[in-house]
Parts: sequence; structure tokens; C-alpha cells
Amino acid sequence: MTENKIAIIQKSLQPVANEALTLKVKSHGDMLVATDLLSKLNQINDRAEEEKQKVLKPLNEARTAEIKRWRPIIGFYEEAIKHIRSEMTTYQSKEADKQRAREEAVADKLSKGEIDLDQAMSKIEKIKTIDKKVATDAGSVQFRATKKYEVMDMSLIFTKVTTDRHGKAIVTIDNDLLAKYLIPNDKAITEDMKNGIEIPGVRYYTEQTPVNYR
Repeated sequence: MTENKIAIIQKSLQPVANEALTLKVKSHGDMLVATDLLSKLNQINDRAEEEKQKVLKPLNEARTAEIKRWRPIIGFYEEAIKHIRSEMTTYQSKEADKQRAREEAVADKLSKGEIDLDQAMSKIEKIKTIDKKVATDAGSVQFRATKKYEVMDMSLIFTKVTTDRHGKAIVTIDNDLLAKYLIPNDKAITEDMKNGIEIPGVRYYTEQTPVNYR
């Protein structure tokens, strides 16, 4: 779309949009005005979309064709990268766990008095330290410790277990944690609603949404 066409459409949009933005629908007459404005706005948008697609459609078609042309190479590359990174991560993580376990064993012996501080330091120095950086002629890799998580039991995140004076377990739900960590599956809820299935804890209501015909 040329700049001139943009200016023409924008000029026709400005007064209609300004009137729409100040309109308050409080009567049937206002509803007629709103219908007229909505139709005019959509007609202007149709014109803008048509002009925009004259430029974007061939560009998008060319982009899609180029992505398709490179897809086999990129897919093969991504698969190889994912595999080698996984192998490196698994190995390095296991080595780090071994080092930490050896260090903790020495610390445990020191705390129990089985060895003194000098002996502990000597043992720590003999423990092989993992290489945080690996380099070759082609390049190098530096490992960074990154915290991760895996949800093992969703219910434990927002429940609290306490005991009463008789030692009986009392399970309560922390609503703040429930709201923070439990994300509703909007797609599933919407699908159930369409099929007439209502879920406890969900408020169902009806909204009158305008559908414009022009």
C-alpha cells in the first residue's frame, strides 16, 4: 500500500473513530448510531486489510516457500544439537553430583569427629573437580549451574498438612498458593462449556456480543 492510500484511509477513519470513542449507548437511538459506526469502522478496516494484503500476501508466500526450502537442514541440525546438548548435560550433571557427594561425605566425617580439619582439607583437595569449561580447536563450552524443577505431586504445592493435639493429620488448602500456581486450562473449560459440562468453582455467564454485517 502506498503512503498516499494510507493517508486517505486514515483521513476517513479519524472522524468515525473519534465519534465511536465518545459514544455512550444508553438508548435505542444510541444503539442505532453504534450500529452505524461499527459498520463504518469495519468497512474502513476491510479497505485497509485489502490494501495491506496486496503487499503482505506475496511476501508471506515467499517467506513460507523459503522456510520450507530450508526445513530439512534446520530440522536435522536442531535434532543433532538437542541430542548432543542432552548428552553433555547428563554427563556433566552426574559428575557434579559425584563431586558434591564426596565433599558432603568428608564434611559428614568432620562433623562426627572422625577426622580433624587438616585431614578434611586434605581429602577435599584430592577430590577431582569437574571442568566448568571444555575447549577444542573448533570452539569451547562453559557449563553453568542452572536450577530446574519437576512437579512430582501438584496437590502438595497448595496443601498444608498439620496435626491436631491428638496427632491426627489435618489437610488444608492454601487458597493463595492455589491461585498462584494452579493455572486453569482455558481451552478444556471452554470445550466442556460448549458440551454443556459445568465445572465447580467456575462462574458461567452470558454476554451479548455484537456481530457486525456489512
